[in-house]
Amino acid sequence: MPKLACVAGEPSGDLLAAPVLSALNQIPDMAGLEVYGIGGPRMQAEGMRSDWPMETLSVRGYVEAIKQLPAILKLRKELIQNLTGEGAS
Repeated sequence: MPKLACVAGEPSGDLLAAPVLSALNQIPDMAGLEVYGIGGPRMQAEGMRSDWPMETLSVRGYVEAIKQLPAILKLRKELIQNLTGEGAS
């Protein structure tokens, strides 16, 4: 089964990626495509499994980014482990 990892960190990325996922789902060779990572409601409507909330990455300005930094770094570590298979039992 083909797999695709995607990350959309804000609504504009979700908006742009959703039609791409829709088009991929129309390709016969991509039947059963498993899409996972971080995405919003539009990407999820196209079958993506979002394992983390996109809102964690949707920050504006330095102050908000600094406040979210621990959550962003945790998410980054978990995403890397998920993609590389590290930490899997």
